[in-house]
Amino acid sequence: MDYNEIFEYRDGRLYNKINRNNRVNKGDRAGTFDTSSGYRVSYVKGKPIREHRVIWEMLNGKIPKGLQIDHINRVRDDNRIENLRLVTGSVNRHNNNGIGVFIDKRAKARPYTAAIKNKQKYIHIGNYGTFCGALMARMMYKLKLITLA
Repeated sequence: MDYNEIFEYRDGRLYNKINRNNRVNKGDRAGTFDTSSGYRVSYVKGKPIREHRVIWEMLNGKIPKGLQIDHINRVRDDNRIENLRLVTGSVNRHNNNGIGVFIDKRAKARPYTAAIKNKQKYIHIGNYGTFCGALMARMMYKLKLITLA
């Protein structure tokens, strides 16, 4: 699929190059923000595809099998090409899990989960309404563990 025929890339965002249907016009910002995953998603031939993957393929070619696109700054809708990198799944999981804040798709009101691993045991700290809240809770919990050690 040549996404360059459908989309135009500008400053980390996709815009429609063509009128795609009655609601999607040429020049409009492509896709929608998926609150359950934190990614921006467009539909091509009726199938959802995440914006960061489209941008990568438009500018760098097909994503090789077994590799993924990682958001370097961990912000899932910051799709500037300089914020994207090609990595293995294990590197991507380490980057996402390294800060101990995850998105729980089932928790609508408080989707950000803070957790920490201590002595090979997973400890759930809590769910929060914002990424910053979850990150702060995890940082405070980690400080508490350090002072107890």
